[in-house]
Amino acid sequence: MMEKILSRSIRVICLSGLAAGMHAAYAQEAAQTMQRVEVTGSRIRQVDLETAQPVQVMTQEAIQKSGLITVGDILNQLSSVGTPEFSRGGALTSNLENGGQYISMRNLGANRMLVLVDGKRWTQTVNGYTDMSTIPSAMIERIEVLKDGASSIYGSDAIAGVVNIILKKRMEGAQLSLYTGANDKGDGKNKDFSLSYGAVSDKASMMFGLSHTEQGVVWANKRDITRYPNGPAHPTDGLGSGPWGNVSSLNEDSALQQWVINHPGGVGADPRNPANYHPYDGDVPDDKFNSAEQMMFQMPNRLDTLFTKGTLELPYDMQFTTTAMYSQRKSTAQIAGYPLRSDVQQNYPVYIASNSYYNPFGEDLYFSRRTTEMPRVTENENSTFHVDATLSGDFTFKGKAFNWDVGYNHSQVKGTIFSSGNVNLLNLKNALGPSFMNSDGVVQCGTPGAPVPLSTCTPWNIIGGPSASNPEVLNYIMANGQSTYGSTINSATANIGGEVLELPAGMLGVAGGIEHREVRGFDTPGQFEQSGYSTDLAGNPT
Repeated sequence: MMEKILSRSIRVICLSGLAAGMHAAYAQEAAQTMQRVEVTGSRIRQVDLETAQPVQVMTQEAIQKSGLITVGDILNQLSSVGTPEFSRGGALTSNLENGGQYISMRNLGANRMLVLVDGKRWTQTVNGYTDMSTIPSAMIERIEVLKDGASSIYGSDAIAGVVNIILKKRMEGAQLSLYTGANDKGDGKNKDFSLSYGAVSDKASMMFGLSHTEQGVVWANKRDITRYPNGPAHPTDGLGSGPWGNVSSLNEDSALQQWVINHPGGVGADPRNPANYHPYDGDVPDDKFNSAEQMMFQMPNRLDTLFTKGTLELPYDMQFTTTAMYSQRKSTAQIAGYPLRSDVQQNYPVYIASNSYYNPFGEDLYFSRRTTEMPRVTENENSTFHVDATLSGDFTFKGKAFNWDVGYNHSQVKGTIFSSGNVNLLNLKNALGPSFMNSDGVVQCGTPGAPVPLSTCTPWNIIGGPSASNPEVLNYIMANGQSTYGSTINSATANIGGEVLELPAGMLGVAGGIEHREVRGFDTPGQFEQSGYSTDLAGNPT
């Protein structure tokens, strides 16, 4: 495991502005002067200058009227937000962020936009993405979106812009929200439950919230528009090799090229009879396969979140604020069985052995076949924890008002990805290697003179199609994977600011701060994925 650590950085930022002069100039142009962007706990409590800026504010009322239940869905309606790099529901998404919601401003990348909650950096994955679904919409007061690049203020992760989510400061009583919905076909059912409770006293306030969200599955084969690769007008175009596959001689001059076992009624003929084969015909639908028949168009997703925020007024104009969040997410994706070929791993080719019991041609065979008996399934289980605490206050020095704050922020993401449906190439080579019929009438790996115990190898009639694949051989050749990933962010900040000098055109404002931020992350594929002897994506630990 390699840990990536960002060394401490000390940044002192000074901001001076001629506020009155700028206001007068913009008033002449009839531009709307925006209110300050509240970034609690940041070094600068305002957008670059207090004047017209590309800041979009979404109020709580507007959020409720939208009918949307997650922050990601809400922000994706903005014209400045581009196409997501990967969809929360897309079954073909295969990465650590599988199942989350991410925002890409102007298509610059979701890890190029900074997400703040009450002015503090929110959790990030090991790849630098912020999952918007971990922020409960029921506790939001408003959302402010700075659509301009702000890297000069916030750093390189704000190149595309900044989203600052302002939570409610005070809440009394309880609020219950229930939502359910489905598509016109009755699938893709969405459920959302949230409960919030708040209490307020003269010196303190506290809010608690919990939410449960479910997104239902939508299968690609339930609608014509998603069932066919090239659309319903061309249902047989764009199909690939199917579960019956085809075999070819390694000798390119041989007539044995892309032969398919006959399979009347969906049952493969005897593979040991050469007369039971026909040349592969791309115009014959039975020789091809539509992978959408086994694929999810929208994968199911479940998210549970606990959230709390507290504020305590202290003597000497000081205030203590803390926020904590814990969430668990589980998503499941299924795609079609693997398009298996002899050369799927260039450094470890696998052929049907010439002396395999199921090979009637007496020579090694190249094969191509989709393993529809084993759809590929990926489960991503993820937990996120965040806690921050800030002590802030105000004071006067020589008649000038100043504000200060010190804070600590801790975030952690941990996850495990389970996968099934891929092929163990080591066992596949054994299963397609030499085999024979033993005296008990059972096909056994090896040769009569050098048999391989049935407990250590199961022969596979790969030519015979799904009807010839029994559970024993599928368990033998299937590769189950498990990988782990995570990230931890710790940061400490101290800031001070105020207006120190009155100039003819306005007050001179100054802000300074110091920050120490440490980021650690790891991504560890399973040992089998690291070896490369699997049809799963190979990878090394990071």
